[in-house]
Amino acid sequence: MEIYATPIITSANPAPSDANPARSDSASPPPLPEAQRQALTAAYAAIQAAHFADLPVCNPALTVEATAFQPWEAGWLGAMITPWSLMAIWVPADHDALAGLPLAGSQERLLPAGVCPFTVEEEPGIGRFLASPLFSPLHALRSQEQAREAAAVAVAVLLSAEEALPAGAGAQAQAGQTATEPASPRSPAGELDSPARRQWFRGLLAP
Repeated sequence: MEIYATPIITSANPAPSDANPARSDSASPPPLPEAQRQALTAAYAAIQAAHFADLPVCNPALTVEATAFQPWEAGWLGAMITPWSLMAIWVPADHDALAGLPLAGSQERLLPAGVCPFTVEEEPGIGRFLASPLFSPLHALRSQEQAREAAAVAVAVLLSAEEALPAGAGAQAQAGQTATEPASPRSPAGELDSPARRQWFRGLLAP
């Protein structure tokens, strides 16, 4: 598996009509099966062991974890926390949904927040899925709990049509610009898409 540095959102304008083969008005699947969540986590843990062990880009306070998956477009959109990066992941409910796409090829998806570039990945126990780097490095996050909160907010923002994240944010982060860590908001549970939390997440991406 290869990880590509791309902006989190490239445009708030609609994508071409063929950008999304399935639309959000399709029947929503049940929650992401636990076996697939664990397989995703195991796949990225293997990547860490093989390619990222003890590298300065890694935050030692964080561990690999697939989290915050929500039903979206005949599949699930969620986040992958790693010590070096926070990524958006889309797993199709139909294992053959991405079969015709080139492995490691670029695919745009129209999210409610805007057009987001993904790459096609494949791992045992999961099959093909889409991955998009959101933010790296993650040194501003002090704990796994805070990383889970950032992941949940990221997914909520991506699935919100109210505001798009700034174009190029992922590329700025990948270039090594350090964010000033904002205080985590104390929004009540269930208000992941509140303005305070969106502002907090954007603070992590600010140069």
